Amino acid sequence: MKTKNKTFDCLANKWRAQEIIYENIKGMTDEEVIEYFRKSIQKSSLGDWWKALNEKKESMLT
Repeated sequence: MKTKNKTFDCLANKWRAQEIIYENIKGMTDEEVIEYFRKSIQKSSLGDWWKALNEKKESMLT
């Protein structure tokens, strides 16, 4: 069995991302945290998907 050298540590990257988010949201109210994540999603590559998902959900409720 061959051993490869790691070039990317998935867990370290995840922990780093969580630390950044924690620093950004600490001290926020629940409503502010929800808005933080809502804006983050809208700015990300998932923004269009999230918008379409919410539009579909709303059309199913009416």
